[in-house]
Amino acid sequence: MDAARAVVALHSTDPASMPVSVLARAPAASITDVERALYEERSLIRVLAMRRTVFAVPAELVQACFAATADSVAGPQRRQLEKLLVASGVTDDGAGWLARARAAAMEFVESSGEFTSRELAAADPLLAVRVQVGVGTANATTQSVASRLLTLLSSEGAVVRARPAGGWTSTQFRWTALESWRADLGDRPAPEVAAAELAGRWLRSHGPATAADLQWWTGWTKRLTIAALGRLDTV
Repeated sequence: MDAARAVVALHSTDPASMPVSVLARAPAASITDVERALYEERSLIRVLAMRRTVFAVPAELVQACFAATADSVAGPQRRQLEKLLVASGVTDDGAGWLARARAAAMEFVESSGEFTSRELAAADPLLAVRVQVGVGTANATTQSVASRLLTLLSSEGAVVRARPAGGWTSTQFRWTALESWRADLGDRPAPEVAAAELAGRWLRSHGPATAADLQWWTGWTKRLTIAALGRLDTV
């Protein structure tokens, strides 16, 4: 926990990088200690937040991360999926169709405990629909709506990654509702309050820094960055 708090959040897009970064900062710790914090105590929680990147953050910072990145991560993810649904010929009403699919997904999430992306896709015909991703590029592929929805739901803070399907280096995770994983996280703060808290923690850990540095780390717009800094006593 001290290692995580010292840098605000531990980068965790590559599942193996986060435990390694803890061991580099706390040589007396072990992989077992990291797994205990992640999956038993749940004092560290993986979130999809700043820059649409996965971080492991102290539990007390989880709600602030989601609130502070609602406009910069969750909003764009929602609009992107709506556009993919239309571009893939699934519907002419991306927002309406997505709302129905999200409701079906959340009904499954709230009644299922831990689950996989494949299990979510099998829960409702809407969630098994496939959309085209990366059309016109070398990486063009199709993905299930369930897979794309998990990205959106995790950016909203509705679901979080639970235990990996394999060992500590595994890239395949099971998922669960945030409230099921940790029910005592408290209410989500107002976005502007959350942004100021996140900015203050980052500056105390990484400053001196420029506004551009903070903007890059958070993935905020310049306007959001300046507004967050305006709520802090900085020099």
